[in-house]
Amino acid sequence: MRKSITEEILGSSAFVKILDCFMEGRGLDYAISDLAEASNVSRQYAYTVVKNLMKFGIIEETRIVGRTQLYKIVSKNAIAKALLNFQDELLKYQIKRIEEENK
Repeated sequence: MRKSITEEILGSSAFVKILDCFMEGRGLDYAISDLAEASNVSRQYAYTVVKNLMKFGIIEETRIVGRTQLYKIVSKNAIAKALLNFQDELLKYQIKRIEEENK
């Protein structure tokens, strides 16, 4: 699987992969098991990362489906906004780089 631009810059740690899921799917909510699978870590570790992000108000609980709690990024949170803006700039850079390679 190809690394995201965020992973290229910040590294491929599980924390970055989980954060990247939330940033790429801004309007989507995720179950802990989805995050664990995407980042190739245990559900317990994914939960620890989510709990840490919630502590700073970056992630919030959204809804429960069956017995599964879902989470999403809080786009109004100042830290989340900065992270999302950072990702937007990385994506602009990546698009520019691809366009220059294809000239």
